[in-house]
Amino acid sequence: MFFRPTYNESQSTLDALLKSLAVIEFDMDGTIRGANPSFLSMVGCELAAIQGQPHRIFVEDDVAGSSDYANLWSKLRSGEFVTGEFQRKLRSGAKVWLEATYNPVPGPDGRPHKVIKFASDITARKKEASRLLRMIDDMPVAVMTADPRNEFKIDYINNTSRKTLES
Repeated sequence: MFFRPTYNESQSTLDALLKSLAVIEFDMDGTIRGANPSFLSMVGCELAAIQGQPHRIFVEDDVAGSSDYANLWSKLRSGEFVTGEFQRKLRSGAKVWLEATYNPVPGPDGRPHKVIKFASDITARKKEASRLLRMIDDMPVAVMTADPRNEFKIDYINNTSRKTLES
């Protein structure tokens, strides 16, 4: 059965998401329309400081000028949602990793008229994974992994393995 909530259930669901996630809303050109307190707390600023600004204030210049970034907004304008892990820049200049979904919201005509992003801060998890990967990379023991779902193609090789294979 397809989930079709009543208006009250929809509002309750939205309220629950707004409490648990960092949420920001954009016009279709990437202009910031609004953000919830969780998002503002995460980026360390007041709404007045970002409202009306372009989304690119949260990305490095090289990212803002990339084809991947252009493709993100092209997909959103065409009505496709985009989900993934994204590195973003805080107002302080620090980096944050977000697990997020960008969701185009259709207007009465069925065409996307705004984008809502729901995000969670995964910076601590990414730092821990990076730390563990560095440890494995620097181990004096050769380590390789292969993907059994992809004809056992090697998908990771540490520095010791590289040196061993180069010899």
